[in-house]
Amino acid sequence: MGLCASEETSEDKITMETRKRGKAVNHRLRKYEAEEEDVMKLLLLGTGGSGKSTLCKQIINMYGRGFTKSDLERMTPMVYHNVVSNMQRLIKYSYHYAKAEDREYAISSELKGDCKEFMDQDLSLQTNVTLEEGRKIARFWADPGIQKTFMMRHHFGLQPNAKYFFDHIERIARPGYVVSFEDFVQTRTATTGIVERKFHMGGHGFRLVDVGGQRSERRKWIHCFSEVACVMYVCAISEYNEEIFEASNTNSLEESMRLFKEICNSECFKRTHMILFLNKRDVFAEKIKECCITTCPALADYKGDSSDVKETTKFIRDKFFSMNELYDKTIYAHVTCATDPSNVRFVFSSVADIVLQNSLDVTMPGW
Repeated sequence: MGLCASEETSEDKITMETRKRGKAVNHRLRKYEAEEEDVMKLLLLGTGGSGKSTLCKQIINMYGRGFTKSDLERMTPMVYHNVVSNMQRLIKYSYHYAKAEDREYAISSELKGDCKEFMDQDLSLQTNVTLEEGRKIARFWADPGIQKTFMMRHHFGLQPNAKYFFDHIERIARPGYVVSFEDFVQTRTATTGIVERKFHMGGHGFRLVDVGGQRSERRKWIHCFSEVACVMYVCAISEYNEEIFEASNTNSLEESMRLFKEICNSECFKRTHMILFLNKRDVFAEKIKECCITTCPALADYKGDSSDVKETTKFIRDKFFSMNELYDKTIYAHVTCATDPSNVRFVFSSVADIVLQNSLDVTMPGW
């Protein structure tokens, strides 16, 4: 008498394949969770234009996977936009100062026709700077009236990258222009949404989270507040005499201080290290020679030498420190220039040491 063998049905095969796939997915999830346990989350916060994203670019280029040629190529329209918007702003204020103060600010008469045409450009449609436009921009930049107006840039908030791009306009306007990493770092573009980048340093894993700093973007921040090892708060100290983009009657530095106070004393970060980056020190050092820091209402009580970089920076730092209402919370501060890679490397090495020491204190108290 023979044995009856049951045949494997197609349904059985599907069930087995499903189980195999399920086990594989679970294995990958467990592996991912194990890896994530050792990854320390660094949260970059600050107001719009503070330099957070520039800092992020530098850190990822140094310690992460860097940026591909495609990443850089995608920034080409923004480079063109930065170039044109900066020159339009310079021309606008050349007209303003020439009319209100001194004819020395006026653009040469032979350039006025080109200026009118240039000012009529719609920035929302700006996707290219042709060789001819580049030559025009070079002529504008060499004009004595524009140079005189540029000397007043600290009074009307010209982007710090303006001189860099104007000095490189011949290269930027060439056909086939390719964005360099330095161009990428110098380019000003508003961050929208949440950008996360993972990298390793000294055998340790980090996840850097950069979020938009404009008021409209801040409602998204709450989604990033869990399991943060360190908050890196960035403030552009050079904007002490400027107003925020969203409200023309709100001082930029005061806005940054208010936001810092809110973040510093938040229940979410009671036990989280905070590191304050007083950024754009290079622009600040130039600006205080012409504009006293007391023009900012929050700094009106400053009595020291208004041209002393060290003294004025310390005064601003102490103003931020005074916002801390938690007696047992330590805030670390660094004066930075996010466009300077050597400065970023030095400062971030200190940041990593602080974060890693805190990690040791948590896992091995008293270490």
